[in-house]
Amino acid sequence: GEEVAEVAKVVALIRAHEKLREAQMNRRSSGLQDAIAEAKAAGLTPAEYGAAGDALSGIRLQQGVKDRLEKAVESRVMNQLEQAIEAAAAIGLYDSEECVAARRLLSYLCATEQLREALEPGVALRAVRAAVEAARLAGVDEGDGEAKELFLKAK
Repeated sequence: GEEVAEVAKVVALIRAHEKLREAQMNRRSSGLQDAIAEAKAAGLTPAEYGAAGDALSGIRLQQGVKDRLEKAVESRVMNQLEQAIEAAAAIGLYDSEECVAARRLLSYLCATEQLREALEPGVALRAVRAAVEAARLAGVDEGDGEAKELFLKAK
């Protein structure tokens, strides 16, 4: 009876270790949560399942930054976009799909703002041309609405 219980405990420990290793390789938060719960139930110490917890925290951090990027894109507020892009860059997500979309939108908004300023009275022709070129590079000429109207006026 006692030996069987001891063997069952060892088997549970081995399974928990395996599940932790697998979960860390897959890097899915639900798998990591399950593996950590199983590790705790099997009696593993925080030191033994800590790496899985770190991986889970990393995944949550990345997801939080991606959510922040998406919200910034929805808001179309330049300083929110800048802050979200900085946060993404700080954790290695600068080239992620969400960050690229945020960077594109920020370029577009900046170029639109430059066009708006270039159309004010007394602005040098050189500044207008620079704004038009920046807008073209940011894709403002292919857009629609106010930005495209500004582009066509400045052009």
